[in-house]
Amino acid sequence: MDTVLYQFENDYRNIDCGMFYAVKCRDGSFFLIDSAHQDSKNDHIRIHEFLKSLVPAGEKIRIRGWFFSHAHQDHIVKFMDFIRSDFNDYEIEALYYNFPDPDGESSEHWSEDDKVTMREFRDLMAERTDLKKITPHTGDVFRIGNLTIKVLVTWEEIPMPIIRFNDTSVVLMMEAEGQKIFWPGDAGEREAEYLTAHYSDTELKADILQLAHHGFRGASVELYEKVNAPVVLISTRQERLNDNLERATTKKALELSKEYYVAGNGTVMLKLPYVPGTAKVFPQEVNEH
Repeated sequence: MDTVLYQFENDYRNIDCGMFYAVKCRDGSFFLIDSAHQDSKNDHIRIHEFLKSLVPAGEKIRIRGWFFSHAHQDHIVKFMDFIRSDFNDYEIEALYYNFPDPDGESSEHWSEDDKVTMREFRDLMAERTDLKKITPHTGDVFRIGNLTIKVLVTWEEIPMPIIRFNDTSVVLMMEAEGQKIFWPGDAGEREAEYLTAHYSDTELKADILQLAHHGFRGASVELYEKVNAPVVLISTRQERLNDNLERATTKKALELSKEYYVAGNGTVMLKLPYVPGTAKVFPQEVNEH
């Protein structure tokens, strides 16, 4: 069975952010990344239907790992709705996340809405004792199916206070089928500085890049020069990307790329190892240009 990466078409009609990625492993199980915003009203249902469409009839959705880059609403809320729903045809082997304390040292700099969401997630995880939780730390390596995932940085390496909440992202480098995929989540300038200071060009070079913070303010030009990915995945709608095309970071990542795909334009499928020009973009389900 092939290894396949999907960038899901989130519902961006009410909100311009949110991302959900699924990697289907050779054995048919999944590694999932983030979810969608609370204003993407039915995306937990759409995510479930999407995953169900990728498994044989009558079989369960086998989620080997569900990873959350950070605790912003557009990355975790629809996961919470997913596990609160009455779906009974899936199993989750483990959750992977490392969130700071919503009432900790840096919390005075974060919005009240963010802290409310973090507490809600914390309380839900305390209730769901049936779910295995794994806390990734910088330098950890996880092998999930035929994927190898290295943790490049977490918020724990960033000096306090962390002013911008996006710099609490857990940044991953995934290796699959001989290729590397860089997952910065919403990482900002401070995490980008850490990455460029602590890793070589070779260690950061990737074949596929998830553009940090949906192509809004995120990462750094220097980091994207080191990643130097020919394929870029962008988790927003086309109109919002257009507003950010002259932003230095977004401009640099796209200048270095050979092709890029915008989630709002339709779910995209990339068979790994990815051969240039072979991505399949499915028709839009909910968004319109």
